Amino acid sequence: MQPLTKLSSLALHLLAISTSVLSSPLSAPQVPRDTSAVKPGNGTHNGYFYTYWTDNGDGSVSYSNKDPGGAYAISWKNASTFYGGKGWGPSSGAPNTISYSAKFAPSGNAYLSVYGMTRSSSANKNGGLVEFYIMEDYGTYDPSTEFSPTYSGKDGGNIEVDGGEYRVGMTRHYYMSPLPGTGSSMVLRVYSVRKGDQKRSKGKVDLKKHFDAWRQKLDVDIGASEKFDFVIVAVEGYRSSGEAEVVVSGV
Repeated sequence: MQPLTKLSSLALHLLAISTSVLSSPLSAPQVPRDTSAVKPGNGTHNGYFYTYWTDNGDGSVSYSNKDPGGAYAISWKNASTFYGGKGWGPSSGAPNTISYSAKFAPSGNAYLSVYGMTRSSSANKNGGLVEFYIMEDYGTYDPSTEFSPTYSGKDGGNIEVDGGEYRVGMTRHYYMSPLPGTGSSMVLRVYSVRKGDQKRSKGKVDLKKHFDAWRQKLDVDIGASEKFDFVIVAVEGYRSSGEAEVVVSGV
């Protein structure tokens, strides 16, 4: 199984995000109420930022925002590459702790994670984008296998946080931007990957504890949350099928 990868168009799509939203408390998870599926893009729904992207390759993907505010659903069949989720947009500042509850049923390579992006120079000293993942559940592919020199990676070892054990690490990838005069750029990806026998689809994630671990073990300072492009609880897939329903809130 190949690692889940993103194309350069995804990075450009994320760079265009400029919507800010207010963080909003959420009551206990309820059964989501159906609303119309949305097209790929960014926006707000009931006080939460959402973003949804697909490479329009093989297969099909359907993303829908739901009620209450932090809820969404996504289904995919033989899909090439996609991601979608809800959380907090640029300048709004993510909460210190994120709570989520999900029904996550992938067949193949897919992730359920707290996923964010920043262009902080403190995080990526060589410039370019920084993607960060706190992997809570995943399908057939474990991204911690990339923490090796093959991917210009670094393995930071294991940490105990959020009631479980995570392996932390980072990788570096390059993409060629089609924008005139911009050339290539490096994407730094930073991970906390929950141990395989402890994967979960419901819980709370303490962002600060993961950020502290990355600083100590990987020498990566993610920076202030108000400077993030976004932080969401995301479902992401690569050449796979499945379905998920997710409810997100800040604590």
